[in-house]
Amino acid sequence: MWARLLKPPSEQRESEQRKNGPMTTILAALALVPAIAQATTANPQGAALNEFSNRLQAYLLLREELGRKLDPIASTVSASDLQARQRALAAALRGARAGAKQGDLIPLPVQEQIRETVISDFRGRTAAAKRASLEDVPIGAMPGINTDYPEEAALATMPALLLARLPRLPDNLQYRFFGRHVVIVDGDVAIVVDYVRNAVPQ
Repeated sequence: MWARLLKPPSEQRESEQRKNGPMTTILAALALVPAIAQATTANPQGAALNEFSNRLQAYLLLREELGRKLDPIASTVSASDLQARQRALAAALRGARAGAKQGDLIPLPVQEQIRETVISDFRGRTAAAKRASLEDVPIGAMPGINTDYPEEAALATMPALLLARLPRLPDNLQYRFFGRHVVIVDGDVAIVVDYVRNAVPQ
């Protein structure tokens, strides 16, 4: 008994953990659950960004799965063959996401963050810089989800400083301006996968 009492606290904990086995580990993990839930509640924007990332990854997994069902690409392939495969994959994605709607991939808090980031960026630009940023931006009716990004429309590049402030996109998903909207285009198949309305100030 005296030997036990004289052990340092760290050795006592290790001894008890060995004695109790996995149950101690399980109880310790369960004790962390309220803290994790509290952290998520305390940082709702972080949770929304995490959800955004998860939705994008789910989309990419779907694209990868559908791509595996297509005929494999030959070692020597022509540009027309690549275009045909792109169209086939785009058609498969449209079918798999037939019911997709605006906001399916971008949670509302992330839409607001993107809108506020774009507005803040434009406020800090001179009139000439604003015009230059929007010079090649296509105008017209907003393309719908799953529709081709208009072939004749320029793929206007976003200003690098603005792009660096937006939530990161993985694997050839791209932010583009279309009129006053910010669209996410799948660069592999040239289709619109989601968008944020009226992000660019009038």
